[in-house]
Amino acid sequence: MRAGKYSRTTPEWQGEEAMALSTKSIETLVDLVDNKLDCMEVSDREDARELARLEKCRRELLELRANAGKTGKCRVVPFPAGDAESLTS
Repeated sequence: MRAGKYSRTTPEWQGEEAMALSTKSIETLVDLVDNKLDCMEVSDREDARELARLEKCRRELLELRANAGKTGKCRVVPFPAGDAESLTS
């Protein structure tokens, strides 16, 4: 993780406006990810990486849904662009 705005000592969301997702929106996203996972055919490393990203995404969405069930909404915390790039490598 890069030093600076996003560091291990400060929450990643500090200084950022949080976004709320409803439980229904999270369920829709889970359904979309599930549909993509059902259609995937892994034939090379790139496909395997995409499969792993989608499975991770599904786990995170399910966790969000579990947390959202308590309040009806949950916070979505942005992550630095560098972390997004590391998902593709």
